[in-house]
Amino acid sequence: MDTPHAPTEQKIGPYIVIRTLGEGITGKVKLAVNKETNENVAIKIIPKSSFEKRADLQEKVHRECALMRLTDHPNILKLLAYYESARHIYIVLEYAKQGELFDYLISRRVLPEDQALDFFRQIILAIEYLHSFGICHRDLKPENILLDEYTRVKIADFGFARWVRSNIAETSCGSPHYAAPEVINGHPYDGRKADIWSCGIILFALLAGYLPFDDPSIRTLLHKVKRGSFQMPRFRPEIQDLIQKILTVDPQNRITIPEIKQHPAFRLGLNESYIFPSPVQYSNLEPIDIKTIKPELLDNLRQIGFKDDELETQLSSTENTMAKVFLSMLQERFDPDSLPWNQLAVSEANELSQEPIMHASKVPKFNKNSTDAFQRHIVSPSESYSMGAMSIANQSEWTLVEDYDAIIEDVFDTYGASIWQVMYNIQTFLNTNGMQWFHPDPQSFIARNEETNFYIAIEATFRTTDDVTILVRLKRGDEAEFNSIFESLKSTLGIAA
Repeated sequence: MDTPHAPTEQKIGPYIVIRTLGEGITGKVKLAVNKETNENVAIKIIPKSSFEKRADLQEKVHRECALMRLTDHPNILKLLAYYESARHIYIVLEYAKQGELFDYLISRRVLPEDQALDFFRQIILAIEYLHSFGICHRDLKPENILLDEYTRVKIADFGFARWVRSNIAETSCGSPHYAAPEVINGHPYDGRKADIWSCGIILFALLAGYLPFDDPSIRTLLHKVKRGSFQMPRFRPEIQDLIQKILTVDPQNRITIPEIKQHPAFRLGLNESYIFPSPVQYSNLEPIDIKTIKPELLDNLRQIGFKDDELETQLSSTENTMAKVFLSMLQERFDPDSLPWNQLAVSEANELSQEPIMHASKVPKFNKNSTDAFQRHIVSPSESYSMGAMSIANQSEWTLVEDYDAIIEDVFDTYGASIWQVMYNIQTFLNTNGMQWFHPDPQSFIARNEETNFYIAIEATFRTTDDVTILVRLKRGDEAEFNSIFESLKSTLGIAA
């Protein structure tokens, strides 16, 4: 009698595939574990056959994956690695254990106001970060917003999936429930303003348990969205006002992200003196002399795939370009001197200062094919790709240098205080100690004492749903000054020595 063979273990680089998490129009998503670190990851597997109609598409996906790898925001799903085989592309992503916000909503129907606003803040701040580089999501909905094990927001699918979608626009059908009127009308539109509309729909759904625009008739539904016609629930007045300002049909009159951050509803439950995070703002419209760029940064741009003549053209341009976006991201990560410290007096960034680097593809066809209150898009078998057997994968040749080294670092734990309160306390501490600082996202600071040439980075990571660990790194300066600052910060946050 033949003995049955055990299933073949599927490997992608150091990752062992465990099971399928889901399947969509861009391919399958697998749960895998890194056999070296025991870390769980999600691997999106895209068949190269989906690029057959566009010879340049693979290079664009490659570059966009590099862009995603450089994005550094706690509320954006992190790209960890990129592999290729003869037939597939493998995108290794951070694993969001709790899955889609959609499923979280379905199981609870309505969220408490404080939790709904907390999710909304995280979404808005993540989208502001993308917009600061000229990147628009254009497909914000609860299926594309994930939750990690600590119930923190992770925005997904803002990058490479767009290229695949543009290749199958004639067959894929999306839901119009989250789309802005200008998108449905098929007019040229500003993706940043359309993203804001989608955020408003999500906020409404989080609080109400249903969508503002819905109708059994697709024609009537589209008409309602175009007119901005919906019934406002009995939310508190500040929230009603914010939703009304977001769901404004004319995109020119729609509230902006800086204005949302100043709105009373956005601050409900938080300290009035807390200054919300803002992305570090670089002016990507000014021409850049390639001779002024540090050699190691140029090497990184070449590793990403830019040729020298391409770099010369894009960096010297008076428009926002992919090369400038990459350079800004590299500078922020690896070169603290390059940060625009002279702009710290500006209280809020102009979210429209960067021209978009990603432009809209065809307006999708809409099809009302969901039966739940939040309109999840149902993928039919004809829309998904047959993956077949996985072929042997090799890691992409491009690599990026690691973050600039810390001279010294130390950590301590906080207990019971919300992340917003912890960040406010750190702001107060830095101000009291006469330090300049950037607060680029809800969990980090970059600070310096200009007189002593002292630079530190402060980062909070969640240890439980309610508690965080604070990591402080000395980037430049005196170790004795670092030790003094570190102990003082612990004391300020109520941690006994």
